[in-house]
Amino acid sequence: MGGLLAQVEADVAELVAGPLWTLSDTEITDEVRRVHATIQQLSARLLTLIGAADSREIPYTAGATGTANWLTYLLAMRHRDAVVWTKLAKLLPETPVVEEALAAGRVTVEQARVITKTVHDLPSAVGEVGKAKADQALTKLAVEDRLRPETLENHRSQILELVAPEIALERLRRDLERAERSAYDRRDFTLVPYGEGEYRCAVSSIPRWLRSCGPRWIRCPDHASPHPPLRLPHCPMPRAIVPLAPLTMAPALAAAVLRAALAAV
Repeated sequence: MGGLLAQVEADVAELVAGPLWTLSDTEITDEVRRVHATIQQLSARLLTLIGAADSREIPYTAGATGTANWLTYLLAMRHRDAVVWTKLAKLLPETPVVEEALAAGRVTVEQARVITKTVHDLPSAVGEVGKAKADQALTKLAVEDRLRPETLENHRSQILELVAPEIALERLRRDLERAERSAYDRRDFTLVPYGEGEYRCAVSSIPRWLRSCGPRWIRCPDHASPHPPLRLPHCPMPRAIVPLAPLTMAPALAAAVLRAALAAV
């Protein structure tokens, strides 16, 4: 194996030293593509070596506190990059389809990172069959459609629907219920004095019928009446919850009255 690597190193050195002026535009374009594919193949080998070093605990034998720290020192690599490579080396064997594609130079390291993380993050209920299906589907998108890593990341929310639609439907139902409860719990409003006998109404998480209202302010229009109504103009509010309050009612009390009315919705 050492002799094979030495031959690769010699070939790379010869390639790097080759002149570019002899190449046509088409040849340069072709070489860019081929060199990039070769880099991905060598990266696949590097990831395999990192995984083997981790499983043999070579970093700990060398005195490092972990594989990422070992790579940081050994390769003068930024620590966060070393962490990314270490995680990918651990997850790649779980996705043999993308592992094979990376070794063949048909996908990039970044594409492989997105695919392996997406498959790894799938719920355990999907099972090994579902994860294998996701691995195959995402790798096919990366290879045939040549999707960029950020585009592949956009498929993370859709892959569960593909491999396990019943689980995706149940998760969607729970998310909608949670969002509905959260919106109900957070609905509130604040009365702010605004002119003679008027208050602005700052509303959050309000019911749909209240969002369809006109101006969001509350007014005591009849100064002569001992019990003028607080009302929302042009609002289809049910009669049962339109509160009556005296003009002299404190804003805090008026807000409490209206809050109680909203709670009855």
